[in-house]
Amino acid sequence: MLQTTSSNKNSPAPELLEFSVEVDWKQELLFCEKLLNIDERNFHCWDHRRWVISQFGASKYHEFALTTKLITLNFSNYSAWHYRSNLLQELYIIGSNSSALLKTLQSELDLVNSACFTEPTDQSVWLYQKWLLSKVPLKVSPWVIYLWNTGNNLYILLILSEAFTDSIPIVCYINFQRTELSWAPLDRELQSHKHYFSSYELLPSQLETPYEVALFLEGHFSNEQFPLRVSLFRGSFWVKFFGGSLLAELSRGILEAQLEKCHQLFQMEPTCKWALLTVTLLRQQLFGDSDVNCLVTSLKKLREIDPYRANFYVDFSSEVSLWKMVKDALESGTQGEISLERLGISDLSKKLCLLLSGIQVLCLKSNSIRNMHNMRYLYMLRKLIVDDNKIEAVTVELRSLPFLVFFSAQNNLVTRLKGLEGFRDSGLREINLKGNPVTASPYYRALLLSYCYKLELLDNSSVV
Repeated sequence: MLQTTSSNKNSPAPELLEFSVEVDWKQELLFCEKLLNIDERNFHCWDHRRWVISQFGASKYHEFALTTKLITLNFSNYSAWHYRSNLLQELYIIGSNSSALLKTLQSELDLVNSACFTEPTDQSVWLYQKWLLSKVPLKVSPWVIYLWNTGNNLYILLILSEAFTDSIPIVCYINFQRTELSWAPLDRELQSHKHYFSSYELLPSQLETPYEVALFLEGHFSNEQFPLRVSLFRGSFWVKFFGGSLLAELSRGILEAQLEKCHQLFQMEPTCKWALLTVTLLRQQLFGDSDVNCLVTSLKKLREIDPYRANFYVDFSSEVSLWKMVKDALESGTQGEISLERLGISDLSKKLCLLLSGIQVLCLKSNSIRNMHNMRYLYMLRKLIVDDNKIEAVTVELRSLPFLVFFSAQNNLVTRLKGLEGFRDSGLREINLKGNPVTASPYYRALLLSYCYKLELLDNSSVV
């Protein structure tokens, strides 16, 4: 057995080839092809082949054709599908215009459909299909816009339908004068963003009297409901929900065709979880939350035919219902307050917290929440109530929420002083942790006072 003793410990290449003065790379590729003709799923050979390609730069079009050949011999070939996705991205997707991209995706989906109907239980095909569908081009449009006048400043929080890498093409006018805004992404860990925040210091003439804010879209954005004109005054809050992603006609056609194919397959194979799951995801993308009952029914059926992932489907179903409730609250013109009490919520997803990032008051009493990590995206929150849950530690760094002044987590499971780390350097003025075991510690009160320099009330008692 060959040993790899190269200084590059991650290289899959054997020492014999890596340090050889002369290597017949073409012959090595032919050797790999012979091995793959014997066992087209041998991932050791696929790894070695990719390394050989990286050494002498063979034609990637030839490699793409090879994946087609081996996939048609055996659709159940995860290595070939994975390699194909890398090649497709590089050869046909990056830099393609929408028309060429849609043509490529349609051709690939035809191959996928043949594979799905031949091997409906093979997950490698379905994973490749999911990746393809994520590449269907969508129009970037405003999804939710929050406006908040704190008195001296105007804050604008913009949530887009799709991630965006270019500069934000929104033009803002205040009292008919063009105002330049600087946009910052809420989540700086990502390379492309959907959530942007901007602040503007109001002029003295705008502090006491109502003023008009007008937002116009330029360039990439598309939405019939723009331009926007809103009258604001001191302390006012405004939110507008515009809906989900905008699908171009050709993009919608591709997704609808896939929905029909997967629905047809599920009728033929009623125990195929992949077909039903794809139907559910496509319906959600095409029709949003317009038919929550249909989505919930599909997820219930998935729990029956795929019991090992029952908890995943339960959480998915809960999020669908919760999403609809939040969307309805935003559409109804909420004044910045949302209550999600007694709904059995076990976790708030990052996606949901980002949707709520402009809300000022959020009540989550009497649920089953354990983890607060994603609550760091509730950027404009002023008041957070999580009483009667199952929180063991305040893991979110509350100082990352610059407007938060009130926090209540009564009757939770915070036991250790270490579980209070999230309060460090926060600007909170009122905290209530009654009913948590940690309050019995003799160091509890002093520790929180050292963390929160603006604190005025702790457990309903003055800190003075």
